Amino acid sequence: MASCDANPRCDSLDSLFKDLSKNVDIVSKQIKEGESTREPSGSFSSQQYWDAVDCIFKKLSTETTKLSLALSKKPFPSPKNANAMVTEIEKAMLSLASIFYTLPLTQGKVLQKAFKRTVVNVLESLHCFAIALLDCVNTAGDSQRLTWTGGVWQATDFQMPKDNKTCVLKELASTGELVEDALGEIGEAKETDGLIETMFMGDDENDESEEGATWSEQDKKVIEASTGLVKATKTVVKKCLEYVRKIGNDDTTALTPSLAADVVPFLDSLVDLTNQISPCVDQFVCGIYAPVNYVEMKDNGRHLADLVEQILQFLRSSPFTDTSDQSWLGFLHNAVDHNVKKLQKSTLPDQGHG
Repeated sequence: MASCDANPRCDSLDSLFKDLSKNVDIVSKQIKEGESTREPSGSFSSQQYWDAVDCIFKKLSTETTKLSLALSKKPFPSPKNANAMVTEIEKAMLSLASIFYTLPLTQGKVLQKAFKRTVVNVLESLHCFAIALLDCVNTAGDSQRLTWTGGVWQATDFQMPKDNKTCVLKELASTGELVEDALGEIGEAKETDGLIETMFMGDDENDESEEGATWSEQDKKVIEASTGLVKATKTVVKKCLEYVRKIGNDDTTALTPSLAADVVPFLDSLVDLTNQISPCVDQFVCGIYAPVNYVEMKDNGRHLADLVEQILQFLRSSPFTDTSDQSWLGFLHNAVDHNVKKLQKSTLPDQGHG
């Protein structure tokens, strides 16, 4: 990241682009392993911060395009001229890393993680672009240069949410979609009566006892109760979305300063809980295929129900919960409790099954 005077990287385009690739990789690893620890200051302006981020993204896109065009045909630029363009890219890259670390913690952990994903994606695209430039000068291959020029454009043009609440809503929506996918998997399993459709048939004759197995009548009762529990979980995620949407919408001016300051940490804690739902549901749904292991289904169902109840209790004790929320919170508690009891009861006649 220096001038060409006595700089080995200016000996050739190959050395220059290898150095660029290495530098991008170093910064990318630092971002992946670190996070902002900046304490808030009264001078922070969200609008100014994100405007500055947008300017850096545009700078990266512009400088990448300039270098890409310079290598679009021969004669290629001299190492000295190419270094000037690479240096501008590196300056913008360092500005991006610097501004990432200045996002105050009070803006929210979910927002910070979303921004980190965006920054890492930009840097990974930039790294691929540098590798493509090496291919361009060494093998005369041009397709990857064009591909990763576009990759940098796309990464820097990504419109990420710029406040914690919007990021939380996006996370919750994603969780809801994953739970919906799990319900879809249960529906598909019902079409085959619990039969696992394998792509590869094993040669081990010991596997024949399970190949082609379908649900027993008791299995079907277990699956019915399991489906009810996953549906109740889906409804909880949906209500979380509605709950978060209303915070600060109609009564922003009514929130006391201390209560307003609680919004961000509350939303961060909620997402910490709801992000556990998808892997928990996946673990649960993995057990629906014949022959059903009742002990595993009962234990995994209990684990899912405990997690959902923890979320409901978290909302129940929230300062943002009013009397109108208590009704649906109570209803969902009863729905989860009903389905987990139904699941436990359905496994009782033959606990040794599976």
